[in-house]
Amino acid sequence: MQLGAASAATVTTATLPLAACGGGDGDEVQPQSPAPLPTANFAQERRILSEPMLQNPGADSVRVVWFTEFEAGRHAVRVGDTLQREVLATTTRLSHMLEDAGSQVYQQVTGTWTVPRERRVFRHEALVTGLPAGERVPYVAITEAQGQAWRSARYTLQSLPRAGQAVRLLLTSDHQNNPMCSANMQKMAETVGVVDAVLFPGDFVSQPNRASEWFDRAGGGGNANLVGNPSFFQSLQGTARRWTPGSPYTGAPVLQHAPLYGCLGNHEYPGRWRMDPATNNTNNPAPITINEMDNDPQPRWYAEARYAELAATVNPGNDPALRERWIEDNSYEWTTYREMWSLPEGPEGKAYYAQRFGDVFIVALDANRVWRTWGANQRGKFTERFIDGQRRVTTNTDEWGFGDINFRPFGRGSRQHDWLQQVLASEACRTARLRIVLSHQTMAGLGDNAVPVQAEIRTTIELTDGSTVGPFPASEWPTRWPAVRALVAEGRVRYVKHDYPRAADQWQTDIEPLLLAARVHLVHTGHSHLWNRTSVTGADGHRLHYLEASNFGNSFGAMFFATAQAGVSAGQGPRNGGNVPGSAAWVVQTTAPQAALGNQPRTGLVWNAADYPVAGEVHGRTMAQPTLVNPMRTLDRRTAAWTEQDLPFVASNNLCTFSVLDTGTAVVTSWCFDSRDPTAAPVRFDELALRG
Repeated sequence: MQLGAASAATVTTATLPLAACGGGDGDEVQPQSPAPLPTANFAQERRILSEPMLQNPGADSVRVVWFTEFEAGRHAVRVGDTLQREVLATTTRLSHMLEDAGSQVYQQVTGTWTVPRERRVFRHEALVTGLPAGERVPYVAITEAQGQAWRSARYTLQSLPRAGQAVRLLLTSDHQNNPMCSANMQKMAETVGVVDAVLFPGDFVSQPNRASEWFDRAGGGGNANLVGNPSFFQSLQGTARRWTPGSPYTGAPVLQHAPLYGCLGNHEYPGRWRMDPATNNTNNPAPITINEMDNDPQPRWYAEARYAELAATVNPGNDPALRERWIEDNSYEWTTYREMWSLPEGPEGKAYYAQRFGDVFIVALDANRVWRTWGANQRGKFTERFIDGQRRVTTNTDEWGFGDINFRPFGRGSRQHDWLQQVLASEACRTARLRIVLSHQTMAGLGDNAVPVQAEIRTTIELTDGSTVGPFPASEWPTRWPAVRALVAEGRVRYVKHDYPRAADQWQTDIEPLLLAARVHLVHTGHSHLWNRTSVTGADGHRLHYLEASNFGNSFGAMFFATAQAGVSAGQGPRNGGNVPGSAAWVVQTTAPQAALGNQPRTGLVWNAADYPVAGEVHGRTMAQPTLVNPMRTLDRRTAAWTEQDLPFVASNNLCTFSVLDTGTAVVTSWCFDSRDPTAAPVRFDELALRG
């Protein structure tokens, strides 16, 4: 593993005579006769971090991408039945790759490191053009460096499918190095075979700037069965046993044959970047671990306000590029996502986009927010940190979180909402047989993360004299901030409360009506790590389905039960153990007399309990029962009390599910298996027909 100074510069990788490449922007070499392939394969070289994968196909093209630790060298793709065409790759460095003491890197000891270290990871991309529509073509990737050469196995690539071509789309999300992801992908491939694309609504890994979470995390980790926590590409490229010898599961070569269409999840926004001395706010501590930078964002408007205060010091030359970098680094950055994936682009780059894939119209949205803790009296969803000894919130506003902030506006009047209206009205969308939306945040279902709803945050500030400021919507923070900042500096702010009114759910009021009007068939979501689905019917009878298909032997539970059930996992409800705003437990922590405060309450502000249901679908919609088999009743080995009822979800740390859409039949089929038994055959348990 190479460590060194950061750079995002493009590296020249070849000086051979070149020929034009079929109208593309890549470089192609066509030798008189194909040169012999290297005999050594990628898996034999530690510094080659991935197998090749397909990204962002075009009408007659596709990009082939792989990752190594080689800065220089020659990297190319050989294409065709006899591998007669050679296309050279362009190399760039991933600028934010790190490791630290918490990393589990294959054959590397990091536990003694006291601070994060930069890691040199390079991305190679070859644009292959001139491909026939609807046909798979063999290819091999080659890397030559330091007098040696290696090759990948032989895979197949293809451009966008032709009109009328039936394809199979894998619906998956929220892998995050969870133990059974390699098992899930392996069983999927054994059952279904090669898929044509992967639809992935966010949370690829937990810490996107930790390189080993993508590539070469070592398994085991005290797990007796050596499953470990496979890196993202290990599961989706079938290389888990390369990095964890003896693992019962190795994943499957999915991405070698199929492009991935993803959208941003909250884990793709790791928070404030503190590794650059030029942009690190001096009021922020230097990072001790990668985890301490994670889940630590602040609103962009706040970073802009802080920049205005510090500009003379941090950017005396008034460099606009440095200004933008400072604001992004001190709010929330998503650099690794941008650098790793070639994707279609919308008005704000790769943040949201639309793509026609054969007969399917795919829309990827960024209706996404940070995840903060449920706890009262701390920087969380509903409050800022309250200090009992001072009888008020912290006066260091660089520590404030401002609630579960949205990373990008998506409601009515936003740039994203305007764009969504336009693409849904486009001919490409209207003429598609199937219309699918990807969005990470749980906007429907039983997940813990369905609460609070996606309302614009309403903030109320309680002052020490008992008066209040607000409630006001988050959009007013920039104009209200100077006055609030003055109150904080004077020590007059006692408590800060954040609310999310259920009736003001922006997804339900602003997005869902557009999807129903455009006759969208499916919203594929994630975030809560379970399988469940529901639907809503429009005035014309068209049904819009919501499916979360993210249970991979790791679940945050289905909040189905309002009270504890005999024989039922505590993870199946109620939300946060019932300690939600407005509950009796919440009152004890907020408005009840506190001994530490001389029997005075921390605040006189109260929450509306109806906005935060402890169980069930957040808007009261009925969850669909699996149509074929009920996995939680028949497959999970629990007590008799558990198996007495059918349950409309799969939420288990043992059962794994996977779902595939066959566009030929317009049916999403879901399978389930018990990951504790490597010989267990997946059971088909649900079929969802997308109609109209």
